[in-house]
Amino acid sequence: MDAGCYSAVTGDDAGVSTSPDMFSQFFGCTAPGTLQFRLGNYGSTTLTSATLNISINGGAPTTQPWSGSLAPYATTLVSVTPTGGVGGDNTCTLSVSSPNGGADANSANNSQDIHFFLYPATGSANIVEGYES
Repeated sequence: MDAGCYSAVTGDDAGVSTSPDMFSQFFGCTAPGTLQFRLGNYGSTTLTSATLNISINGGAPTTQPWSGSLAPYATTLVSVTPTGGVGGDNTCTLSVSSPNGGADANSANNSQDIHFFLYPATGSANIVEGYES
């Protein structure tokens, strides 16, 4: 989702976008402890609940409920805790569903990807090099 203008949507419309501090989330040796996304209310009613669906590399999603009070056209930073990932490039897909327990009036803004890199595990074996003269 871009930072442009949005047309008014009657009813419930929750959307997600990436957080402003993406670089600190990209690299690590284990799956990120938390990733941050922005949850936005692009509908005409106050958003009080939604379901966050988190998937790593296209795997089965895990769900995380969200509750609060988000005025129309406001956003809030949410943290999710992904599990999984492999050594190398990974994708965490976050989607939002069931705004206020109902249908979303605009599903086009419901999903966002964050790409992160995990350094491959090296194991516990030592690397030994021989030097011949």
